[in-house]
Parts: sequence; structure tokens; C-alpha cells
Amino acid sequence: MKMGIVLGALCLLLPTAGAAWAETHLAGDISATTFNSSSGPFVVEQEIVVPANKRVVVGAGCVFLFKPMTSLTINGTFVAQGTAEQPVLFTSIADTVYAKGGVAGAFDWDGIAVASEAAEARFGDCRIKYSTFGISSLTERVSLRNCIFRQNGLRNFSIKDRPLPVIEGRPFVHGDWPGSDGPTAAPGPGGSQQPPAKLAITSDPPGATVFIDGAEMQDRTPFAYANIAPGKRLIVVSKDALTAAQTVDLVPGESREISVKLHRLPTTLHLQSDPRDAEVYFKAPGRHSFAKARTPATLRVGDTATSRRIWLLKKGFQDTVLDVKILPATANEYFCALRPIARDGVGMQSVFFHRRTKYRWSLVTGGMAVGGAVAGAAFLVSSHADYEAAAAAKKWCDEAVVKSGPEYDAHLQKNHSKLKSGNRSLADGIVLAGTAALLLGATIVLQF
Repeated sequence: MKMGIVLGALCLLLPTAGAAWAETHLAGDISATTFNSSSGPFVVEQEIVVPANKRVVVGAGCVFLFKPMTSLTINGTFVAQGTAEQPVLFTSIADTVYAKGGVAGAFDWDGIAVASEAAEARFGDCRIKYSTFGISSLTERVSLRNCIFRQNGLRNFSIKDRPLPVIEGRPFVHGDWPGSDGPTAAPGPGGSQQPPAKLAITSDPPGATVFIDGAEMQDRTPFAYANIAPGKRLIVVSKDALTAAQTVDLVPGESREISVKLHRLPTTLHLQSDPRDAEVYFKAPGRHSFAKARTPATLRVGDTATSRRIWLLKKGFQDTVLDVKILPATANEYFCALRPIARDGVGMQSVFFHRRTKYRWSLVTGGMAVGGAVAGAAFLVSSHADYEAAAAAKKWCDEAVVKSGPEYDAHLQKNHSKLKSGNRSLADGIVLAGTAALLLGATIVLQF
């Protein structure tokens, strides 16, 4: 069963892992493969499968490097026996630890799918990184011990399409692990058994699911657990899209009551690109659209599950379109490596980038055209007023009985100065009007 989610526009330029060590390439049935750290890393070329009625055991320190659109599907029994010192790693082929110059990110590979008919799946001290859905199980016969998830796209761990509250970067425990007494095992100093603590949890609203250190409790709130190991415990209470988390430090033998109010987690979309500083658009970029943000960017989006198309633009790189699926009350993360544009002697720019640049220049020229037109009109109005004043002065001189004297000379001087000022204002107005006309023409050209 393949659970890969194809993001057709997610264009990742993934380098191959330059191996200076032995590596084993995997594809298809892996039940006949011996997995130990000396044979790795194990490069997954195509989907790998544990068939029904087959058992695969993975030793401590094994590393699985998944190529794009590959996954692990478990139909039989799968046991990963990592340790704190030598965990089992499931990661991208572009993980920088194994690929020099690699750029790894969420959605690099599909994830680990546990089929409903799988006999058992156990993951001990595993690290799951850069996948689409982490571990997705269609059966309850799956257990995790001290597993750490990092930068997985849609979710980290889910059972029957129900995400469990994994905290990224922190060890996660789920289900029963053979040879472990679970949370009730509480050895004290010198190996003596410490008395367990009691914990009562109420929530608003009630009927919420309780997780203690990642392990799901069977009862719903109000909840009382009478046999829990002392020490620091991470309590996560969740119902629908509401959740609350609290760390409690339990003292041996104490009875603790806690009450939590559940809140809706914000729905966010975190976008990353390589290189950084790409412009983010929520609709097709064009003459009348502006960037919402620049990568890396964290954006608040609606609180309903939806699919959205996003454009990433950067000068010198191809326009990139991402079809993203947004889950409510979740930090949705997406990554894209931008492809450089092949350059000729002149150089190229993306079509959208070029259109957007033309539109912005059209705003500049249009604004200058309006300013020039207003200023030109002001000069023309000023020249008209000057000509009227000059005409009035000339009329006074023509009608004067005595063609001499200080008053006559003043009107004559006013006539000459106003004519000169009017001519200058008229010339300036004509120049500004012409310039405005040219800028208006440039604006029209830039719009098409």
C-alpha cells in the first residue's frame, strides 16, 4: 500500500549522496536483506516493502536514505532495534549529514506506512526526518519507544488517519514495548521501588484524550490514573482541534490534580525556499498583484482544511508553483528548492517577474504623468493670470491722458513684467504638459 502524496510542483533539486563508505541500494521486497550498520547506509531507490508473513529486524545504527517519492510499507512484521547511542535513522537522501551540499526539507520522501494487515511494527530509538507523513499506521499494532520526529510535512505519527500529539524534537512513546513495565516502573535509589503517584486530570471541555509522555490513555477526561511513575511527565490533552500541554513533576506517593482549558491551535503555513528571499503570492502574479511575504515566512491561514496554490518568485530563478494541503490547527511546513534560469548572453527573467516589474514601473510613470499634468495646468493658469494683469496695465496706459509720470511708468513696467512672467509660465506649462503626455504614453505601453 503506497501512501505517497504527490506534490507535482514541489521541485526539489536533490543531490545524490556522495558516499565515502559502503552503501546498499534497496527496492521492493526487503525481507531477505540483513540490516546492520556496517552494511549501510541503505539507499532507498524505490518503494521498499515488508511482505505479509515476513519479519524484518533492523539493527542499531542503521541509516535509511530515501530518494524522492519513495517509502517503506509494512505488511508483515518490522522491528527497528535502535539505542540511545545508535538510533535507527530514516531520512532524506539530501540530508546534509550524508550529502555534501544537500538541502533537505519536509516532503523529501513519502514516509513509513503500516498496513492494516501488518502483524506488528516496533520502532525503538528511531529518528524520522524530512518525510511527508512520518509514520502512518492503519492498525493499533504499532509501538514506539523514544522516537524523535523532525521536519515532517503533513504530520509526524498517526493511527487510522488520526494524528497523535507528537512534539517535534522530543522523544515520543506509544504502545507497549516488550520487556518494559511502562510508566509504572519507578526504580528508586539503589534499585528500590518508589511508590507511584496519582494523577487526576479534568478538562474544559470534557471528554478529551489524555497522552502521558506520548502514550495514549484509554479513558477520557475527567481522568484519574492511580499508578504513574514519579518524575517529570509531559501531559497532552486533546479533543478535536483543541489541545493543551503541561509538564508536571510528580513526587513519589503524591496525589496531584490538574485542570486544563483546551485551546484551538493556530493554523499556520511556514514556507521555506533555497535560496531564501523568494516572494510569496497567493494568486497568480501579474500586473495587479503584490507579494504577501518573503521566504522564510510564517503565515496565518484559515482554520479549515483546504488546498491552496502558492507561487514563489525570485529574480534569476524559474517561477515555482506549489499545491499545498493545509491542515487546521497545525503548523504546516513546505520547502522548495528553486531552479536557476538558464542564461544566454543577454540574460533572462521569469515571465511573471517581468510583468510585475513592468507594472511597478507603470505605477511610477503614471504617477509622474499625473504630477506633471497637475503642475503644467498650474503653470498655464498662472500664465493666464499674468496675461490678464498685463492686458489691464496696457489698457490703463492706452487710456491715460498724460503719457508720462510715475504712475504711467509703473503701469508700463507692470505690463512688461507680467507679459514676461506669463510667457515663462506658458512655456513651462507646455513643457510639463508634453512631458506628462509622454509619461502617460509610457504607462500605457507598460500596461501591455
